[in-house]
Amino acid sequence: MDKPPNDEQASLYQRAVGEQYAILPTVLQRFHAQSTTGRAVGTLNIVRGRGVFRYLVATLLRLPQAGVQVPIELSVEVFGAKERWTRRFDSLTLITEQWLGQGLLVERAGPLRFGFRVTGDEIGLQFSSQCCWLLGTPLPYSLSPRVNAVAQESLAGWWVQVRIEAPLFGMLAQYEGEVIPQW
Repeated sequence: MDKPPNDEQASLYQRAVGEQYAILPTVLQRFHAQSTTGRAVGTLNIVRGRGVFRYLVATLLRLPQAGVQVPIELSVEVFGAKERWTRRFDSLTLITEQWLGQGLLVERAGPLRFGFRVTGDEIGLQFSSQCCWLLGTPLPYSLSPRVNAVAQESLAGWWVQVRIEAPLFGMLAQYEGEVIPQW
């Protein structure tokens, strides 16, 4: 896949998705092209994996609790070549930071960093876990937690589905629902 030049004027997602960015649904292009701050709200259905160990691991990773129609507030702040994503799931706040590194979209959440291959088409965005680091040390893929996600156009915004898995444990959490940008 050809990527556009590392243009300082291009947004993080324009650079991450490359030429495919031009065929994304308009709502996703517009949200990810903002140069300062983006906001969105919605509701999510959240499922947690069953079992004590899955619950403990999900809690240690600060994943949201299970629930139906859980309110979500998303704020994205752009600073230089990075973005800070603040997600408020009801009463839980999860703050991550994203940037490009080693040809991947990298997202830091606490001591973990995830490397994603991000692709796009006329339906939306797809995020596929490629690697994970713990405190800066690469983890073997067979031991790495994985986060896979899609964001697809909906009537008012986009539909998001995120699944978090860990080897030996399986699915830790999954959430999905509609998110509506606040222009």
